[in-house]
Amino acid sequence: MIKLMKLEYQKLKFTNFIFSFMGITVGILLLVLLTGMMDGGEEVISTGSELWLSGDLMLRIAFTIYSGVLISQLIVKEFSDRTIQVLFTYPISRKKILASKLLLIMITIFLSVLAAEAIFISVSSVFNNSLHLTNDVLTMNDAVQYFLHNSFLSALTTVGIGLIPLYFGLLKNSTVMTILSAVIISMLLNGNVGSGGLEDNAFSTLLIPVALCLIGLAIAYLSYHKINRKDI
Repeated sequence: MIKLMKLEYQKLKFTNFIFSFMGITVGILLLVLLTGMMDGGEEVISTGSELWLSGDLMLRIAFTIYSGVLISQLIVKEFSDRTIQVLFTYPISRKKILASKLLLIMITIFLSVLAAEAIFISVSSVFNNSLHLTNDVLTMNDAVQYFLHNSFLSALTTVGIGLIPLYFGLLKNSTVMTILSAVIISMLLNGNVGSGGLEDNAFSTLLIPVALCLIGLAIAYLSYHKINRKDI
């Protein structure tokens, strides 16, 4: 399994992954900081928790979409181009091949979200205390506590929710459908901020993200379970 994952990892092209990761993280960091500087941050972001939450929401959107991109590249595209037939001629079970792809995507998204959250929280805290983006003074202890209480859950749920586009992609073997569904899902869930402000969103209660995460994992399991019967 590890060898298969290494082979799939080579398809990602490490430099492209790094550029994508840094582009997402730095882009969102700059966007939130610029938003915080508008009118001293009083109308848009007024507290430290809102500052971090705004980044958290955007990172979830970005990496849910990125998960769809990885699924389209490593799984759906190989079905649509029929290059998966070559892999299936090897003396390795179809389930093991698909499992290696899914595990690589899940690990990549999980670690990426954690790393991006750590970078965002630490850098935004420094800028907040220097430029007074919010009314709060953010300490290292505040940052660590927020990371431990929120970032791990964000990473786990993003992994699961990011697997939902797999269903739509394999339904028609369409890479466009995979990425489009990832965009729609992420925007509907993470971009749905209510009148209560940033803290009034679809993830303000634990039930919704956990339920959707389980749905994504179920889709991955069913795809894995039915791979031997799937037409190529």
